[in-house]
Amino acid sequence: MIPFLLLSLASAAPFEIECYRGAPLPNAIDYWAVQDAFIESQSPDATYGADPLLSAGPGKAILLRFGDLGRMVPPGYRIESASIELRPVLGARPLPSSAATLLKPWQEGPGRRGPKVNPIAPPKGAKSLQDAVSWSEALGGIPGVAWGQMGARGATDAASLEIISVYREDGTLVLSGLGDWGRQHFQQPFEMHGVRLEFPAVVDFASSEFPDPGARPKLRLSLVPVTPQGVDLAVDGLQEANGKWSASVTASAPTRARLSWVRNGVVAEQREVDLSPTAKQFEWIQAKAGDVVLVRLESGSEDPNPRNNARQSSSAAVAVSLLAAPGQLSERALADLAIA
Repeated sequence: MIPFLLLSLASAAPFEIECYRGAPLPNAIDYWAVQDAFIESQSPDATYGADPLLSAGPGKAILLRFGDLGRMVPPGYRIESASIELRPVLGARPLPSSAATLLKPWQEGPGRRGPKVNPIAPPKGAKSLQDAVSWSEALGGIPGVAWGQMGARGATDAASLEIISVYREDGTLVLSGLGDWGRQHFQQPFEMHGVRLEFPAVVDFASSEFPDPGARPKLRLSLVPVTPQGVDLAVDGLQEANGKWSASVTASAPTRARLSWVRNGVVAEQREVDLSPTAKQFEWIQAKAGDVVLVRLESGSEDPNPRNNARQSSSAAVAVSLLAAPGQLSERALADLAIA
């Protein structure tokens, strides 16, 4: 097994990649874009995103998200199958009692159990830490974003997911049958937000903060070569100025598509548009300050690169530049940058 080996397209051979926080990627920044946390009903506003363990059992849920898959899957390849691996550290060996695809954005945040040298407090008036997931909120702080139903159990929070689960001889829990789930997260990175797991008995798995990188949650992808077909729709730019949003869109060949403006996860406007290789600008002015705005293109035909069909931003977003020598950033900082 060679993690993150970017094969030459000339070889056109199937291969596998392993995605876990800190996984090495030759000739590029290592893979860091993993978020994980556990949430619990007994402490609905507590956040545990920086805890080294993922605690499961009655009244608790584990949340996992593997991002940046567009950098992991080379052009000309597709995800054939996917599985998630979790390493138990303490407790029993129960199989998941439920699994669901998360549909609402969330962030793991800096909270953890135990004594803290420099404790972080929630913003004044907030129930939980800023931008941290809890049983009660997908995003804590000011303004907080609540789950549709406590514990991420609402219809707008998650959709039921069928999985095959088994413990290997080495004790690792393997969740397989996730090919469709993996392809959705690769193709729709702004709309798919990981997986939610519940367990019937107490068990603690290693989290992405666990000291041993080999024990951290892992996404295993099997990739196969494909021949690109169809028209490539692309949202090439998304900008806001003085309350007016503008999207620049193209298509690799003349075609008709549906353009959707999405505000805070809800479709606000749709229109049919004619596209071509020449860029076209479309404007929209219904968003408010601080709204998260997504623009998306869809058509009824196959698209060889569906990952560039959408872009998302916010009027509150700030562009930054980072200059740092190798070794100057901690694992936590690299993970936060990969997720942002």
